[in-house]
Amino acid sequence: MMKKLRFPAACLLALCIAVSVLPAASAAGHEHTWGEWTLASAPDCRRTGRRTRECQTCGGRENIQVPRTDHDAGVWQITQQATEFSKGRRTAVCSVCGTTLREEFYPEGTLSRDLENDPAAVRLLQLELKAQGFYDGKATGKYEDTTFSAVRSAQNAWNLDADGIAWPGFLRMLGLPGLAGKTAGEPVMRVAAAHRLQLSAVQTSPRKPYYAAGDQLTYAWTLQNTHPTSKMRDVNLFLFRGRKAVRRTDEQAANEELLVPGDTVSGTFTYTVTAEDAAAGCFSHGFVVRARMGSQAVQSNTVVFVNASAAETVQKPGWNPAAEESLRITASVINQPQNGFFFTQDEAVRCRIEVRNNTGTAVHGARLRGSMQEETDIGDLAAGDSWTCDVLYRVTEEDAQKGEVTASASAFFTENGETKQADAAACSPAGSFTADGLYLYAECISTPANGRYFVPGEKAEFRILVANPSARRTLYAVQVSDPRGEAAAPCRTIPEAAPGTSAVCFLSTEITAADAEKKGMAYSLPATYRTGDGTVLSAQSNVCTVACGPAE
Repeated sequence: MMKKLRFPAACLLALCIAVSVLPAASAAGHEHTWGEWTLASAPDCRRTGRRTRECQTCGGRENIQVPRTDHDAGVWQITQQATEFSKGRRTAVCSVCGTTLREEFYPEGTLSRDLENDPAAVRLLQLELKAQGFYDGKATGKYEDTTFSAVRSAQNAWNLDADGIAWPGFLRMLGLPGLAGKTAGEPVMRVAAAHRLQLSAVQTSPRKPYYAAGDQLTYAWTLQNTHPTSKMRDVNLFLFRGRKAVRRTDEQAANEELLVPGDTVSGTFTYTVTAEDAAAGCFSHGFVVRARMGSQAVQSNTVVFVNASAAETVQKPGWNPAAEESLRITASVINQPQNGFFFTQDEAVRCRIEVRNNTGTAVHGARLRGSMQEETDIGDLAAGDSWTCDVLYRVTEEDAQKGEVTASASAFFTENGETKQADAAACSPAGSFTADGLYLYAECISTPANGRYFVPGEKAEFRILVANPSARRTLYAVQVSDPRGEAAAPCRTIPEAAPGTSAVCFLSTEITAADAEKKGMAYSLPATYRTGDGTVLSAQSNVCTVACGPAE
């Protein structure tokens, strides 16, 4: 009796996959003309699927296996919370097969070699490690072996587990709390100011060396909600004139009711050059987005455009746009003070400097010089290209006494044999931390009509921050006075300033002929206040200087 041969199931499956099933009439040596693959059975996490195709000549069929899919995890449940220095654990149940899935996860804000890191965050980490002597490479924005070794060196120096992972707690010790996301003890205002709404805008209309009244400039803008968990509501895009956004004068250009995390919206906007723009010789405008995140007001980064203009329809012989109109440079502080109000001595200020070529041709031999770094060679920039760097700066005692940190930068380049220069500056509040004192900070938020300096009769508008940084002490009867107004009439009275609170007031002052003659106007506001025991004290804001000059 012949014995039956038994094959394991796996061998039978392999035979089915490897062998084509052909009809008996198929001739030997026949070359098949295969049709498209079709899905005969769909795979899931329990079993493989099957695809098949048929010969269009003889009707023979060929099968291939489709691998099993991953489990459908559904909603993850956290079984162990992640800490500032360790992973958490979570579980989920597959909705298809019922298998319980388990995995570890990093706390939000962690930077590591095995994660998809934000290059800007890694770059700031590298800059801070370099400033503290643990890293000697370039700020590449990539978490490579050199960065891993530098993190381990810092961890060893601080008696931490030297695993080379930049945990949120490590970033906080390093002085980079903004990279670690929001934790239970972190003020909401710091998170709200981190530009979770990322705005970009580019000019799409043809560029001109100068613009006349009636010319139209078209811009394409894109906005993304980069917050990992929070929705943005009442999202509004605003156009502002000048170089700073001012809530009272900004014009709404577009709006969205809701942006969930990861959502991106885009649109276009057309700006018509006014007669005032043309007469000024230089005009500026930009875009900013404001929204609500829960109960908090949030704002995007601002995008500013500076353009040359002329009232005549024909270009004057020998007329050339200023350097800032062809090579635009911007400087912005991208981190927030630890106390929420002002930077203190030895605190790190991080400034982002961008140089953009707005000309229609390449710029050669560009270089950068600033108050926060040594001279840097930018090299060549093609038309429309930009160059960006992040600079780390430690607040000095002089900055704290002055009440302000100024990040200034200048870009130099050669055009038609002539050396030109474009300048930019970003100012941030600074001070010496005192637990019981009142803090004032003044900044100019208006832009001169000619784009360069204020003239007699023109008004300069200021925003004044009034803050009580104390942790426990309440201040009473706060009176802020306008130094150029009536001395007996305070411009703002605050009956009670609780610890950790702030208020804002706005003032404007008219530029005089004396200001124009001195080529500047220095603005500093005094204030008086009372402590709980009745003691009357005084405070003075920083000195905010604006450029002034004669009317043209």
